[in-house]
Amino acid sequence: MSYDKSETEYRLTTRGWVHNDALLPDDIVVERWLAKTYQGSGFGKESTHGERCSVNPAFSNEERDALHKQFPAPWSDEVKEQAAREFSRSLERLMKS
Repeated sequence: MSYDKSETEYRLTTRGWVHNDALLPDDIVVERWLAKTYQGSGFGKESTHGERCSVNPAFSNEERDALHKQFPAPWSDEVKEQAAREFSRSLERLMKS
């Protein structure tokens, strides 16, 4: 039996990633994704992966690839590591003041 699991819908747009609750014109939505998070036990590590649900055919593969390079997925290790570094820097500044 799993301890915890959740799904969050994201959309990749020409301006970056947004949660599903944002109202957006269809012409800027490039892809729709589900970020699925699973934690096997209360002491286990969370695991998150993305699953693409739909693609706007108005955008070419090259355009989509360029947007993915410009805007890494919110659940990616790269984004998580960047957030951790920014948090550490903010904490250091707070401790110095």
